[in-house]
Amino acid sequence: MSFKQIVNGLVKELCEEIKKDENSEMLKEEILNPIIKEVIIQVYPYFFKAMIIFMVVFIMLITIIILNLNIIYYK
Repeated sequence: MSFKQIVNGLVKELCEEIKKDENSEMLKEEILNPIIKEVIIQVYPYFFKAMIIFMVVFIMLITIIILNLNIIYYK
């Protein structure tokens, strides 16, 4: 038996075990959900700062457009 065959057999068995409902629920609850929560906690400040910057740029853009329209129509 070659190493490749052993690895393929292990991967197939692992996939079958993961597909079982009780194992997939355990993976979701004990591994995936905590990882996702931690990632969200770590990324949240950057997302919040990016949204603030986007809002400031959007407000500045609207202000510039309004000022330009005032200059054009009242000239």
